[in-house]
Amino acid sequence: MTPKLTLNLGLRWEFESPLKECYNRSVEGFDPNYVPPFAAGAQAAYIANNIAAVPASQFIVKGGLTFAGVNGNPSGLYHTPKNNLLPRVGLAYSLNNSTALRAGFSIYQGFLGERRGDVIQTGYGQQTPFTPFAADGVTI
Repeated sequence: MTPKLTLNLGLRWEFESPLKECYNRSVEGFDPNYVPPFAAGAQAAYIANNIAAVPASQFIVKGGLTFAGVNGNPSGLYHTPKNNLLPRVGLAYSLNNSTALRAGFSIYQGFLGERRGDVIQTGYGQQTPFTPFAADGVTI
């Protein structure tokens, strides 16, 4: 701007692609309107047992997990914004040949992947049979 004053302006754009589980075996979210295949059976059992906690007309079976990469859902584990524009401003003023004052301002964004590095695999459980043995090979 002048021989003694320098101004730096910048704009950074950040985009972090979401983490993915390679076999799409991760929960992506929850759909409160999903009607599971067992809904009619659960409602019939509720009516047959004559439970008074909730009127039968209000006993509604809805909601279910959605899975990444299944039924049109994205394969990413979370949604990342695409409009992360982060301004940068720097200022330097020369007081004399050996002294300068400097100042700066910027906005930074945290990384989503560091906060959500887990894969939620509810619904993908598998039991593994286990038979413990003593040191001499006898079944406990």
